[in-house]
Amino acid sequence: MNDTELVKAAKIRLSPTEEQHQQLVETMQAMKQALNFASKVDYEHNLLSS
Repeated sequence: MNDTELVKAAKIRLSPTEEQHQQLVETMQAMKQALNFASKVDYEHNLLSS
């Protein structure tokens, strides 16, 4: 991150229906799998940066 970048975070509370809750859980699981895959590819191809 350089000196001109600004990062903001917001904390929110969701009130999903049961169906929306399940969809959120499935989305988070898919995201976790995708990140694990990307991490594995980075590691296997020596793409990790210090």
